[in-house]
Amino acid sequence: MREIDTSVRDVTVWVKTKRDLPVKTCPVCQRPFVWRKKWARCWEEVRYCSEKCRRHRGSAT
Repeated sequence: MREIDTSVRDVTVWVKTKRDLPVKTCPVCQRPFVWRKKWARCWEEVRYCSEKCRRHRGSAT
């Protein structure tokens, strides 16, 4: 039976926490919302936090 030498495997893991992600403020509900992976390609175009706020965008001040 061989022992595994774990001292050789010094690997640094970069973990991205939620607080490190970009944040925007919704113009309808004025709440902050955080970047989501599904918005990766269109983050610059995202304006509303949810579909409900997008539908009620006429009420934005």
